[in-house]
Amino acid sequence: MAEFIKGRPERVAILASGGMSHYPGTSKYTKPEFDFDRWMISQLEVGNIDAVLNLTPEQLDEAGNTEMLTWSIMLGAIGHVPGELLQYTPTWHHGHCMMRFIPARERKYPPMKMLEEYGGFKFKNAGFEFYKHPPASAYDLNRLLFDLRQDPALCQRVIDNLDAVAAEYGLEPEQRKAAQGLVDVGGAKVLSKFVPPLVEAGAHPLSALMSVLTIYPMSKKAFEQQVTKN
Repeated sequence: MAEFIKGRPERVAILASGGMSHYPGTSKYTKPEFDFDRWMISQLEVGNIDAVLNLTPEQLDEAGNTEMLTWSIMLGAIGHVPGELLQYTPTWHHGHCMMRFIPARERKYPPMKMLEEYGGFKFKNAGFEFYKHPPASAYDLNRLLFDLRQDPALCQRVIDNLDAVAAEYGLEPEQRKAAQGLVDVGGAKVLSKFVPPLVEAGAHPLSALMSVLTIYPMSKKAFEQQVTKN
């Protein structure tokens, strides 16, 4: 990317979009690693991009920063350019950050205070902890979750006759049981409680969460119609 840009006459800006610490669809959804984020920001503000590039995908997963892989591509292209923090907001589920990396530019804001290594975060280094690759045995379940996010008609079929759809997709008994949450979520106050059973059945956490959110409005409508009928 850097070599290509170097040969172009235009001025080029590289955008890297990816959240900092967050764990959607997992048990740590409400517990982001904000101090790890701040440590990473402090390293980038002094141009120490190796602090980020040396982290493995498994470590980024553990610290809730898998989406920083997009930043890594940008950092690899721009090299050791000190970044400048424009905004960092710790929310209940997400570390939201915006930085800019402009060569030979006077800094407008002072760098963030340097924190201890990893912001005190202790890696277990035991492989992927939260976003594990789904097992091959869960292929059909993940295929169903993917399909229903693109197909409102399939969502309605799941609500109307889950058994038929489960048979069509060849779901195993435990997967069929977990998929019941796609129907039951319509009458729930807490949507996220239907995600863990899907994950335990082999669904990818993000796929499970987004599928529950996708089908919820239709499930809710069906639930309300049933209540009115009764």
